[in-house]
Amino acid sequence: MKQVKVLKGLFGAAAILVLVLVSCQGITVETETVDPPSFDTLAGPYAINQTVHIQHTDPAVTIWYSVNGAAWSSATPGVAIPVNFGESTIAAYASKAGLRQSATIQSRFAVVWESLPALPVAQTQLASAVLGGKIYLFEDDFVQIYDPVNKSYDDKKVDFNGDADYLQSRNGMATGALGSILYRFGGSVGTVAQSTSCKYSGSDWTAATALLANLSFGALVNHENALYLLGGTSAIANPIVGGANNTIYSFDGTSWVDAGEELLERLCFISGASTGVSGSIYIAGGIAETGVKTTKVHRYLPSSNLIEVAANLPEATDGIGMASMNNVAYLFGGANSAEVAKNWVFSITEGSSTLEAKTSMPLSLTGVSAIAYGDYIYLFGGYNGGYSASALRYAPLLDHP
Repeated sequence: MKQVKVLKGLFGAAAILVLVLVSCQGITVETETVDPPSFDTLAGPYAINQTVHIQHTDPAVTIWYSVNGAAWSSATPGVAIPVNFGESTIAAYASKAGLRQSATIQSRFAVVWESLPALPVAQTQLASAVLGGKIYLFEDDFVQIYDPVNKSYDDKKVDFNGDADYLQSRNGMATGALGSILYRFGGSVGTVAQSTSCKYSGSDWTAATALLANLSFGALVNHENALYLLGGTSAIANPIVGGANNTIYSFDGTSWVDAGEELLERLCFISGASTGVSGSIYIAGGIAETGVKTTKVHRYLPSSNLIEVAANLPEATDGIGMASMNNVAYLFGGANSAEVAKNWVFSITEGSSTLEAKTSMPLSLTGVSAIAYGDYIYLFGGYNGGYSASALRYAPLLDHP
């Protein structure tokens, strides 16, 4: 009996050992996790192209990365990812044999400025308008048509040196489009401001309704199927002493009308932008008739014929380029009272009284021409110690954290 009990005890111990071994097969042994990689560049918008490196403290790990949701690629630590004009979302993690892979990191990078082919001739204070998918640029006898699709220029349309007075070479003119017609108003011939105007509908330039006053260097804005001309000067030889204007005129394609309201200062060397249907017209900075530059950003509401100060610039500035998109007006560059050109960019949303700083231009410029087309704002020419041939494209829809 004692022998039998001993055998039973041995068999019981063996069974327990088998059960323990079987149970252990389902147990996962915990292992160390790889530290996540890091980017050497902060997320956010930039003015120029960037190179983002994915780094890791352990040179033996493998870096896995994906750009804008594409298939994962493997690389060694320090791999360089180019970020060009546009938006790039980069995701990355690290792996190493015998260890758990790291957590995934992800950041958004955007380059919101792109350099375009330079202007054939360096210029400043260009008048610009969009017609038929092309951007028309005017100053003196300089006439260029820029094709945004092919990124090319055509200077063979017209030479403003004709016999008719409305075809004279001019600077400081106001240019805008209504429907399928491009208009060119006023400007100066030498030191004399003009009121005569012309229009272009696809073939020839012909005379258009003259301005109600001799004016140049005012702000022409397309707003709700009408063109509005705000401010300007009649004294070209010395535009900052007595010649500045504060009137507001509107043009419906047939005749000009005095709006009966005035800017709060007599201003020239200004530009403007409309924030769309039922929105406002914004005018930023400028030179008053006293010769002093202003910090004021005017808001004009055509629907109620009301003018007010919407915001103030950080410094008194003139020569600001302006354009608008999606109910937001954008301000580019300009020169302060010490004639130092700026590269700043601000936006002001319809109804707001706050200027929001955006990604600065890659160049400091005053007198730059800004015009919106498609999803972009195009900037041409300008001045900073000399005329500029620069051409830039800005992506406001990408300019956010």
